Amino acid sequence: MSPAVSIIVPIYNAEAYLPRCLDSLCRQTLSSVEILLVIDGNSNKESRSIAEAYCSRESRMKILSTQAYGASTVRNIGLRYAKGDYIGFVDSDDYVMPEMFDELYSFASTHSLDIAVSGILRDNADSKPIHAQMLYREEVTRASLTSRRNFMYKWVLSTQANPVWNKLYRRAFLQQNDLFFNEMIQMGEDAVFNTSCFSLADSAGSMNQAYYVYYNRPSSQMYTVQTKDTLRDFQHRWEVFQNCAERVPNGDTLLAMASLRLIANAIYIFKIRNQLLEEACDFAGLIISHLGLQPYLEVALQPEVLPVFAKECHMDEAALQNFRKFAESAYNGKEKLLEWQLYFKNVIEKKG
Repeated sequence: MSPAVSIIVPIYNAEAYLPRCLDSLCRQTLSSVEILLVIDGNSNKESRSIAEAYCSRESRMKILSTQAYGASTVRNIGLRYAKGDYIGFVDSDDYVMPEMFDELYSFASTHSLDIAVSGILRDNADSKPIHAQMLYREEVTRASLTSRRNFMYKWVLSTQANPVWNKLYRRAFLQQNDLFFNEMIQMGEDAVFNTSCFSLADSAGSMNQAYYVYYNRPSSQMYTVQTKDTLRDFQHRWEVFQNCAERVPNGDTLLAMASLRLIANAIYIFKIRNQLLEEACDFAGLIISHLGLQPYLEVALQPEVLPVFAKECHMDEAALQNFRKFAESAYNGKEKLLEWQLYFKNVIEKKG
């Protein structure tokens, strides 16, 4: 009999955090799970030894030792091996609440969802308690009961579409649509995978509970953004959005919102690595030019485009106005974008 859930854990040199991750998976209250520990070919002996020790005493765990390299390739091996009705992912330096897969599976199966989403907790590697980083409304959306564009607004272009590790995916849905991670992408592979998944899903739902703990370890964000590689990754993401837009009427409005999300994400990548806002806005300007986003930024500023998007994403009026100012600054060039980002940092963020 197939397990209810397959949990894929890619492992690469995470020996300092791996025991906590695996302990949290051993404590899952859902008994019908398989936990696939997929070891990167470049991983060290210490991580392998830890994985082997856990598998020797936890019957639900299995090791998949491969010569594959990179998060996307390793995850794809797990996807090909998984037997569960639903599939989830856990990064080896993070951990989860005991009830995560029990509750998420119950929600997904009760509503017969292609994709189910839970909130995210954050552990900042300090003495402060973990806290909710992201909570969503409890809701279920079916593509047959709304426009495909609005379905994609909610699930493809909202903050819900970023990580894979706070979700369950129906395995049959992934197989039917031949959905795998793009192994050419070094940064943002989760977002690309989710864009493809949500753009093809017939149903998706989110819970108003957070079970996944993202561990914000200090060393994980200290590397410099490599412009050439990052630009290539954004090119891949833009191509996926273009493919999505071909499947909906008025696809230009979808690409308009995708443009803004890509620009916002580019700036965020620089900010979380403590790089200058000037550098972030220079890179955003490069993306606008390289990907040809300027015409879509003009579309975004048409009167009804932003309000429709805001409604689907549950933005309040203040958030909508800030998003509109961001769109205007992006349209008017990197100097205006920098001006808005400095104002947002020094005034709006400080107000909370």
